[in-house]
Amino acid sequence: MTLPAARQQLRDRGIDVTAAKHVRRRVSTEHAGILAGITTAIVDGKRADLLILSHGLLLMPGMPRYKTGMARYRMRRWLSEGDAQALAATPGSRFIPYEEIATAVRTTKLRFRWELTMHDGTVMELRNGGQSEEHADAENVFSKAMHAATT
Repeated sequence: MTLPAARQQLRDRGIDVTAAKHVRRRVSTEHAGILAGITTAIVDGKRADLLILSHGLLLMPGMPRYKTGMARYRMRRWLSEGDAQALAATPGSRFIPYEEIATAVRTTKLRFRWELTMHDGTVMELRNGGQSEEHADAENVFSKAMHAATT
């Protein structure tokens, strides 16, 4: 089918393609589900809690080393009752939609260590820290999400 034929079929059904308008420029955390997470991950050399969402990645400000137990509790609470949109409004948080990730390369098989390249050329390194802890099979969920986002 050609483009003119498709447009004609839409017109025949009463659909005016010229009346379409752009609703949202990019994906947000609205209606996003929290799938898994990693506490005290290292993101570009800084501690952060990583939440793997249905719409992207959410980096939450990390906690000091002496509060590792609290970070673990906080992650469990986010997974069970968390609201991704409310969490994204937390000062210091950063949401990365999957659509912004151009490539995702696992740089070692021994540990959780990834290099993400964004479409704008920015490179981000994600890895486990010494006190990192996976929740809800995070490594497997992350791997599947990166595969889906970059293929």
